[in-house]
Amino acid sequence: MKRTLINLKKNTVIKWAYLGTVTSIIAISMISSNIYPAQASQGMNVEIHTEEEIKEYAEKHSYSEDTSYIELPDLKAPYSAGRLSSDSLNSALNFLNLVRYVAGIPYNVQLDDEYTKLAQTGTMLNAVNGKMEHNPSKPADMDEELYQLGYKGTSSSNLGWGYGSLVSAIKNGWIEDGDANNIDRVGHRRWVLNPTMKKTGFGKTGIYTSMYVFDSTFEKTDQYGVVWPAQVMPTELFGKRYPWSISMGYNVDYESVNVKLTYENTGKVWNFSSSGSDGEFYVDNQWYGQPGCIIFRPDDILGYNDGDRFKVEISGLKENVEYEVKFFDLYIKYGDANKDGIVNSSDAVLMKKYLAGYKDLEINLEACDVNLDGVVTSADVVLVLKKLAGYDVVLGK
Repeated sequence: MKRTLINLKKNTVIKWAYLGTVTSIIAISMISSNIYPAQASQGMNVEIHTEEEIKEYAEKHSYSEDTSYIELPDLKAPYSAGRLSSDSLNSALNFLNLVRYVAGIPYNVQLDDEYTKLAQTGTMLNAVNGKMEHNPSKPADMDEELYQLGYKGTSSSNLGWGYGSLVSAIKNGWIEDGDANNIDRVGHRRWVLNPTMKKTGFGKTGIYTSMYVFDSTFEKTDQYGVVWPAQVMPTELFGKRYPWSISMGYNVDYESVNVKLTYENTGKVWNFSSSGSDGEFYVDNQWYGQPGCIIFRPDDILGYNDGDRFKVEISGLKENVEYEVKFFDLYIKYGDANKDGIVNSSDAVLMKKYLAGYKDLEINLEACDVNLDGVVTSADVVLVLKKLAGYDVVLGK
């Protein structure tokens, strides 16, 4: 399904844009191979959490991509916005705070009943109109008060279309922002990673989703240098389409900034500046949460894998910025025996070799135990092969 979203800053309407595909998360890993954080950073003051800390936080703050309602929306006159269940709202909130925890900014955002009402009514209004807009028109038979409530919701929120859940909208939409119409400012991401946010609300009606972002209860912050990917980064939260970004909290001069990105595993280097870049490069000073956002996406990236390390060096700012990003797998991808990020016949072959007694294999045995019985046997291989053949099999259960 095509997935789109629209971006906003206060008093500005931005048109919708294409977004990428959905990936699923299977289960939480029980073992952390490298629990140390990335190297000390310079020119930024966000917190750094270790792999072990992030895994522990994720395990304690579970989330689901299921959607349920206390009251279903009614898209016919006299209309009703409906009410999402506490489970759905808290799942979205837990995932939002996980993202913020990874980013090293305040992760105690709370649900606000009024914000949730606005966000939910906004999605109902867009669903009635059949299109996603920050400034939707009023249906002729809709009560003025209900319309104004929905309008306030749409004009104060990140909006999405085509996502199966609020978690998916956050993960694959608002923190991705890598499509052609959003990459030059990554505004959705910056609202999600706004350090001053204290409260939010969520809405979902059919394929329309919303997250309230104009929080008026915010407090000032001295945090700057909010980066994505974060310095210790789950691979599940960042893909090849995702641009890199850092928000400085003050206006940045596009002509002065120079970015050097080094893949430390091989020494490959990408450079980004106004005079030429090895990929896409932008600077945006609009107030999407924080101003002064530097955005870059390197060419020729096939993906990010467990153990990948990058170094970022930025000059041309008030103070030079330098930090390292270390990627790790937060969740086990069951069936992915060779840890290449996908489950295919190569994994089944590797599992068969292991069971046949082959030595010196590079194999992820945790991922091979797809039936969770504590051992890797031919039964696990059979389940992987059934999955590949199209059977309705869930690996990791």
